[in-house]
Amino acid sequence: MNLKKILFTLSLLLLFACSNDDVKYDGVPLKIAVAGDIPEINNEKIHFESISLDEFREDALHISTNFDAVMITPVMFEEASEDRLVKVYNNSKMPIIFLIQQNVIFHLQKKGLAMKQLIGNH
Repeated sequence: MNLKKILFTLSLLLLFACSNDDVKYDGVPLKIAVAGDIPEINNEKIHFESISLDEFREDALHISTNFDAVMITPVMFEEASEDRLVKVYNNSKMPIIFLIQQNVIFHLQKKGLAMKQLIGNH
């Protein structure tokens, strides 16, 4: 992971560690593709756009060119843990964030590993 991705990921960690909907973020504008429910975050520098996991799988190059990251929310975890998406995650040139309430974990890397095995009963 290069320095830019590390800094971006740390920014997202801080961003979603906030407990309120008004997020103070003064960095560069962020455009985040979201598979699942769009987070209710109030900040004019953060733009979320809905995508499907099939869209991401079929056109990962387009997604990575037009977005700073992909976020996957809990309603999509079961589908997101399917083996057909592992190659997409591993080949991605951008951060893929799994949002669990206020916590963030990173992408799946093993075939056959379901999201519920990673997060337990959260």
